[in-house]
Amino acid sequence: MRDHYDEIRSLDADVVAIGLGRPDIAADFRDEFGIQFRLFVDPEKRSYKLLRMQRSGWSGVVGPTVWKRGAQSLLKGRGIAKPKQDPKQLGGAVVVDMEGDITFVHRAKDSSDNVSMELLLDALRHA
Repeated sequence: MRDHYDEIRSLDADVVAIGLGRPDIAADFRDEFGIQFRLFVDPEKRSYKLLRMQRSGWSGVVGPTVWKRGAQSLLKGRGIAKPKQDPKQLGGAVVVDMEGDITFVHRAKDSSDNVSMELLLDALRHA
């Protein structure tokens, strides 16, 4: 998201990220990775439950697919954030239109399962 933030804003959209940690952890994450968009914290996981984000087993945290995608990310010059809270809680991506309706949901299948920017940008264009 960070690398495509200007493109997202050009679509009259914005990004809000929700994490599990404390405000100080979110601030450190923002600073470490140069995040420009708003970060909120939800240590009780209410938003995760509401959006039915999945929890994984340990294979979803350190399994072969996760290692492969992690290596690919490093080769592309991207960082990998170490989990500081519940490593088994998976995230996702949600597009909410101006009326407050959810028009797109991606629920991660493992900790490396991030929605492609092409798919997310397409969802934003059609929201």
